[in-house]
Amino acid sequence: MNKQKHYLNLAILLMAGLTIAGCQEDEVGGFTPAAPGDAIEFAVNAVKTRTAYVSDNQIDWTGGEQIRIYSDVADKKNQLGETVTPGTAEGWKNNALYTVTPVTGDGEHQYHGEFTATNEEYLAWSALSDTHEFYGIYPDERLNIEGSTPSNGLFQLQFISNQACKVTSAENGSYIAAPDMLNAYMVAHNRVVSTENHVLLDFDPIMTTLDITIRAGGYEVATGIIQPLTVTGVSVTLPNGLGGKEYFTYNATNIQNSTEEGVSQGQGELTDELKNGQSESVFVSFVDESGNPMEIPLSEGESIRLTAFLPPIPTEQTTGTQIRVHTAENFDFSATLKKPLQAQYKVVIPLPNVNPKSPKNTNWISELDGNIYLKQLSIPGAYCNENNDAEVINKLLSMGVRAFNVKELEFWHADWKSSYHAIPEEIVKAFKLFLQNNPHEFLFVYCENDLTDNFDAYDIPYYKLATDNVGSATVTDMRSKIVTAYKSTNYFFESGKSDWVADNRLFPHEDCSSSNFQLALEGWNNWDSSGAISNWGEQNLEDSAYKAAIYDQTIQYRGQRGYTGIVTLHDIEYSDDMINITDEQLIQAIINCNFKFILDRK
Repeated sequence: MNKQKHYLNLAILLMAGLTIAGCQEDEVGGFTPAAPGDAIEFAVNAVKTRTAYVSDNQIDWTGGEQIRIYSDVADKKNQLGETVTPGTAEGWKNNALYTVTPVTGDGEHQYHGEFTATNEEYLAWSALSDTHEFYGIYPDERLNIEGSTPSNGLFQLQFISNQACKVTSAENGSYIAAPDMLNAYMVAHNRVVSTENHVLLDFDPIMTTLDITIRAGGYEVATGIIQPLTVTGVSVTLPNGLGGKEYFTYNATNIQNSTEEGVSQGQGELTDELKNGQSESVFVSFVDESGNPMEIPLSEGESIRLTAFLPPIPTEQTTGTQIRVHTAENFDFSATLKKPLQAQYKVVIPLPNVNPKSPKNTNWISELDGNIYLKQLSIPGAYCNENNDAEVINKLLSMGVRAFNVKELEFWHADWKSSYHAIPEEIVKAFKLFLQNNPHEFLFVYCENDLTDNFDAYDIPYYKLATDNVGSATVTDMRSKIVTAYKSTNYFFESGKSDWVADNRLFPHEDCSSSNFQLALEGWNNWDSSGAISNWGEQNLEDSAYKAAIYDQTIQYRGQRGYTGIVTLHDIEYSDDMINITDEQLIQAIINCNFKFILDRK
């Protein structure tokens, strides 16, 4: 595997290479050289080491960052100076947690921000060797200590797919959204002489950083009134990925000291075998200064700038990365990058002018990795009644709805050739035409009785769910087909089957008025577990406030794994030209879950 070189351009991001070096006694003004047993003093070496945005893509320490530092032979001591665990000749036994103190002062060594030992334990010089080797990992909370082997320079770090940027300014229609710097992983590695009095740290960033500016075109509704476009988030999908794994392993062995200020010498590499054709998606949403979820209204010519941190996938395997702009209005905005991503990559995406006839998000399933299991998906659904005709079905499809409960439309079809359970011809034909025009999509149809004979009569491919395939069905298995399930099958959730839902969680509810309804996002047992709503089983689904509560729960969930299952809505409100904004937002929030979370793959 070729290595992705992280030689950074300070004009883009001032996050620079890792240096651990010792200051000589005459450099720091009279310090006594260290001796075995003394605490190792760590400090930040240079202004180029940064962990928070302070200006145009410059990043600086803010203080309070926690860094795990490993040593090959150092002792570990407590604050009383007692040795907790001595170093060993075999090496790499000890590590300790340190907190960064903000850089202060204007003197000769003003860039030497100090580290303070956390948890009352620190590393001390050992008499075992004249040299000590160190690795530093930021941030500590994303490091899997048990899965890391510093003796080989391998560190296991969490892959965060559900990221958030904090909107810090919105001057003259230009929104700036600062990223969560806990996603900006950095690693240090060097060997120093143990008689030097302290060790300086410069951290080398390892993540691929994508700087995205979204600029809106014009947005005109049928009335001729110009309204803003509502951006709900941005997803970045890499053509090759980790295969649904929550951690990746990074080899920091080759990261070395920077010999020139401002130049990174990072030469680490991802060691995991990538899954070709199994895409990896990072979703970036927006929060306000208090951390509350928010959406970005962009009028014509306005823009939002954000940052996504991607796993350090080798450059040559990133060509074809796709950026998708998610909007409450459900328009279809996506761009495919024709060049490979570098360690830092900057892109401006001008959105086209839109109007009510512009393409809607009819192909969101097409963007999904075909290896994802059906039981991991988040699918917006709708109940069909006698008022639903082909025009209504097409509007629902244009909103992103992919599941349909057609129980109220079923009838017994009989003629001189055959007899079977059926639904109205115009609806069957609407389903067929949609799948013909969108062969990478699929539709889920839930019915009272088996409708497969009806679909056979119209030559529509289908995928019949059964107890032996419901857990293994993937997106690829179902593309261009109608996925059928009917009430008598025992894999559909009904009252009294909560144990089944806990095991499979494919369909978290039969309908949203069920007393057993729950969203299947991991970690949620019931909607009211957060205290946001209570007695929700008695709520009327037609109440827009109830839909809004479901929406709030969906966008506030910050886990790394999760999905909603099929969320079936009653009475989606729309006129000839406009969709009720509550329904738009809820449907888009459900769709977004397919890009936010790490999902299991075949």
